[in-house]
Amino acid sequence: MKTHPPIFIADEDPERGQTPDIQMFASVAEAEGHLEPIDVAKGIYVAFDSAGVGLDLKVVRSGGRERVSLTAARDGLPDEKFADLLRRYLGAVAVPGGKPLPGPAATLQDLIALTRRCLLER
Repeated sequence: MKTHPPIFIADEDPERGQTPDIQMFASVAEAEGHLEPIDVAKGIYVAFDSAGVGLDLKVVRSGGRERVSLTAARDGLPDEKFADLLRRYLGAVAVPGGKPLPGPAATLQDLIALTRRCLLER
């Protein structure tokens, strides 16, 4: 499956009610290079592409070294968890220009666009 940059990585623990910390990367390779294998192995990250498709995060061992690998989920369909994650993130950060948060009818693409703006302006 093809991934659609940018790539969004969220570090969150929904059981603690923590606000997700979202990072945005220009490519899969950039995201893979930024993440630590030990953190990926602990399962603290979730990843999505700009189409809302969930990405599988794995630790790959090769030649005695560990690295992170990101691949698109098998079904290639947008994951509703991503929209929920973005809504919670946007509800906790200052939205640029003081604009109101998107309502319940906001599309995934609306949420992604506003999140990108927030991340680029912070």
